[in-house]
Amino acid sequence: MGGHHLGDADTVKEVMNIVHKAIDYGIDFFDTWWEYHTGKSENRLARALAGRRDKVFFMTKVSTHSRDKKVAIQKLEGSLKRLQRDQLDLWQIHEVIYYDDPELHFAA
Repeated sequence: MGGHHLGDADTVKEVMNIVHKAIDYGIDFFDTWWEYHTGKSENRLARALAGRRDKVFFMTKVSTHSRDKKVAIQKLEGSLKRLQRDQLDLWQIHEVIYYDDPELHFAA
């Protein structure tokens, strides 16, 4: 289940209803990103998954537009804080679109 729309919901209660029904209907993959509503979607998903975290595969993304390892780690730490987690199931690099992106993304 994608997380962008969670930031569009009118209330946190609505978000919790969406997420809880999704889990009840068997959806167990949840995706979010810090850029979705400047962290609002991550905050809301964290609240909705409280007590249900063990039932889902959970991921977020990082965009490395600046192509900087330090920025990527800062973004990861911010996401973990908003998501109230110390780890993720998957951390994905968003927008690998240019021919030299893999080399830049994996540069030390």
